[in-house]
Amino acid sequence: MKTPKAISTRPIYSRDFGVAEVFTDEGIVGVGYTFNKTAPIIADQLKRLVIGLDPFDVEYIWQKMYANEGSSYQKGLSVRAISMIDIALWDIIGKATNKPLYKILGGFRDRVPCYTSAGYYRVPPTSQSVNELVEEMCGLAKKGARYLKMRIGGLTLEQDIKRVRAVKAALGDGVGLMVDANNAYSFIEALKMGRWLEKENVYWFEEPLKPDDWRGYRQLVLQLEIPVVSGELEYTRFGFRDIIMRGAADIIQPDACVCGGVTEWKKIVAFADTFCVPVAPHVIGDGGVNLHLSATCNNLLLMEYFEKESEISKVEELFNEYTEAKDGYVEVPKKPGLGLSLNRKTLERYGGNVV
Repeated sequence: MKTPKAISTRPIYSRDFGVAEVFTDEGIVGVGYTFNKTAPIIADQLKRLVIGLDPFDVEYIWQKMYANEGSSYQKGLSVRAISMIDIALWDIIGKATNKPLYKILGGFRDRVPCYTSAGYYRVPPTSQSVNELVEEMCGLAKKGARYLKMRIGGLTLEQDIKRVRAVKAALGDGVGLMVDANNAYSFIEALKMGRWLEKENVYWFEEPLKPDDWRGYRQLVLQLEIPVVSGELEYTRFGFRDIIMRGAADIIQPDACVCGGVTEWKKIVAFADTFCVPVAPHVIGDGGVNLHLSATCNNLLLMEYFEKESEISKVEELFNEYTEAKDGYVEVPKKPGLGLSLNRKTLERYGGNVV
């Protein structure tokens, strides 16, 4: 990465990914993946629970893995490891039936509306001028992005207000702008920023507080008109149940690579739909599994999308395929399963972190 980028809480020099392959006796191989290179260590421990089972029995397998790990590890790397294996099983099901994943799950659309995730800080945050940020965001709008997200929370409220104001003015009314604080603020700071953002007609306010500050999130939802968004760091249907039942978010952001895989993601989104809560899935970058899932979701608002070679999400290097957005939409791949094949050269270059 030539110029390290950053969110409010830390610089981002690299992204680590874990990959799992599940082999069947019929020669079909499923691929699953997640954030964090140590998740495969746990997934390796789960293999003994999965070997010999029917990959179509995804519900049974998920519960078996979670019962093994979930008694003391209901969140974190254990659930990410379960996610990898579960995604790989669904990839197998798609390949075995010769259908793309979204069709198996009940397709709702063939292309998914998206927003482009960008507007990161440089390192240090003060090294990027407001003009450079505006140029970046306007360049993405010219390429067809209809919604754009930028980062805040890494500078003072006054400095970030200046940045948001400049971008909003440059984009005009034709492009929606959302902001992501990446858990940077105290409640008072978030309330102040939120009140200013809603006056500027910013589309949403993402992750203003620490992930488990449900009381604070609930108060922001009650006191702000701008939608409050969270959930990309949450795990399982139980975690999202708490967000929704506590009224701690206007929009939730489940990521199948984090929350428990395809099997759990479906339950989370169905529960959200019951309470009329819209979904804006968090995406690792390639759009693979979360793109398929977004295409099945009737309460979808938007899906996160990263430009290829954005220097933030390099997951496209893991696979030989990458689905690019066009005019604010991403077409869903029509190949069987996820429609992804591993790039073996990348695996060799980075040590082959596959379980």
